[in-house]
This record gives sequence, C-alpha cells and structure tokens, in this order.
Amino acid sequence: MQQVAASRRRFLQGSLGLAGLGLLSGCAGGGAWSLSRGAVPRLGYLTLPSLPDFVHAAFHQGLGAQGYVVGQTILIETRAAGDAPTLRQHAADLVGLKCDVLVGAGAPVIQPLMEATASIPIISPTLGDPVGTGVVNSLGHPGGNLTGLRLMTTEMSGKRLELLKEAVPNVTRVGVLINPTNPNAGLEWRQTEVVGQALGVHVTPLAVRQPEDFDQALGLALRGQAEALLTTVDVLMYEQRAAIVEFAVKHRLPTMHYARLAAAEGGLLAYDMVHAENYRRAAVYVAKILKGSKPADLPVEQPTKFDFVVNLKTARALGITIQPSIVAQATEVIE
Repeated sequence: MQQVAASRRRFLQGSLGLAGLGLLSGCAGGGAWSLSRGAVPRLGYLTLPSLPDFVHAAFHQGLGAQGYVVGQTILIETRAAGDAPTLRQHAADLVGLKCDVLVGAGAPVIQPLMEATASIPIISPTLGDPVGTGVVNSLGHPGGNLTGLRLMTTEMSGKRLELLKEAVPNVTRVGVLINPTNPNAGLEWRQTEVVGQALGVHVTPLAVRQPEDFDQALGLALRGQAEALLTTVDVLMYEQRAAIVEFAVKHRLPTMHYARLAAAEGGLLAYDMVHAENYRRAAVYVAKILKGSKPADLPVEQPTKFDFVVNLKTARALGITIQPSIVAQATEVIE
C-alpha cells in the first residue's frame, strides 16, 4: 500500500508540476470557451485521491496514442480531493485557468465541474446513468458540454445479483451496500430490486454515507439474516473494500463487488466493465475536442470490455463450491 500511495503522489506531483509550466504560458481569465488555436492545449484533470493509479496511467497512455506528449504538446492541470467543497473549489480553479478541456475522473467530480461551467467541454470516463440522472439529453446526442463513457451502473447492478445467485444458488437474502448520496443510487437500487424479485431473492438496502456508517450497516445485515453482500458502484465501496471483505470472511458471507480489486483481495466475486479501457478511450474524446468537435455531438460510449473475477480460494474458505459453468464465464480466476 505504501508503494501505491507513493506512486499516486508521484502522479499528482508530476501533473501539478506540468500545471506550473502551463501557468507560465498565461491563460487565466473568464468569458466564453474557445479553443486556443496555435497554443499548447491545456487540460484540466479533476480526480479523487482514492482512484487507482492504473486508470490515470491508462489515460496518459491514451493521450500518447493520440500523438500527445504530456508537458510538450499538451499541458495538464491536475487537482484531487475527496470532499465535495474542495472539489467545487478545484473545479472553479480549473475553469478560471480557461482550460481547453476538462476531464472528470470519478463520478463525484462530474457535478462540481458542471456547476462550474456550461461552456468548457467536459469529458468523463465514469458516467453512471447520464440519461437517467439528467446530465445529458441522450446517449446519441448529449446536447450540452458533457460527454464521455458510461459505467453502466444501472444495468450491471442487476447482472451482479444474477451472477451471485448463479454462483451461490441457495442465497435468498442479500444485503446491498449503497450510498444514498450517489446520484445513481436510486436507479441502481430499483434495478437490483427488480432482478431480486425475478430471482426470488429478498434484497435489503444498507445505507452508507461515510466510512463511519459501515459498522452499523453491516451489523444490520447480520440482524436481517443476510446470506450474502452486494456492493453498488460508489467510491466509498472501493475505499472500504478491505473492511467489507474482512467482515464477510469473518461471518462467512459470500460477496459480490463491482471493483475487481475487492475480489483479488479476498472477496468472492466481482463484475464490472474494464475501467482502464474507459480512461484510454477518454483520451480519444479529448483529441476530438481539440480538433474541433463539440461535446454535444459526441455520443456517450457504452463499455465493451468486462471483468468477471471468481476467487476460488475464498470460495473454499467459505465452504462454497463454484460450478464449472460459472468459472468458465470468468475473465480471471484466483486460485
């Protein structure tokens, strides 16, 4: 973990160093957005400290594939924060620098960016259900200054429950960890309920708004006699994955996570789209914007690559036999 933290610091410090280079070229001021023709383009990158380094690296790789050299042919202003007030301040700062394009890396940063500007193009590789939450008009024609790539949080919530039930057929009661403050939470919960009813699985919401809520929520799962746990898509679930896994193993509860790393670290199952691919593709959007495309005309992309992780080591520890048909579907099997 110390190595990961050090790597993240190097990424942020390096990007902030490039930001300093950008400031020397002088591009502050207000007014309507217009592309800085002839100048080295400046990219505002707003992110969360908890995001894994590989997604940032994938974005940089994507820029390189589009012919951009960070620090030479494109400048990056990076800001990172985990709380809403600081994210709003960072968003305002990036707008004040008149960046050519803004990238929102992480679902919680999208709203602060949209509140900060209605003119500068915003690209996000982490759009949950942009139509359902009202941030775009449609997937084919976003209509505003925001576009990017979906996480498919709504559809995949039901698929996670289906895979959990298929892997552990005797499960009839599932506790669902969900953050009510997440704009996608309501849509994701409703889809989980619908699929639960179809499968004959009773699902119970376990609300968590901050790390301190997990003890109470997980205790509620035990009192409700939950036979398994499912996590919805939220940065809190990612940050607290170790605590969730530890609790589940202690109480012999199978788990389905959205984050691949949670299964790699001891959870039973994980199912999600490949996040690194979304970040690489986000660089393609940046390149199109810098070449003159408008975000309103760039369709929101659906993911095409998915991770399904099965941890057979955890299955043995829980006394669960995972059928070969499930293992055959996995993109990664942990022995």
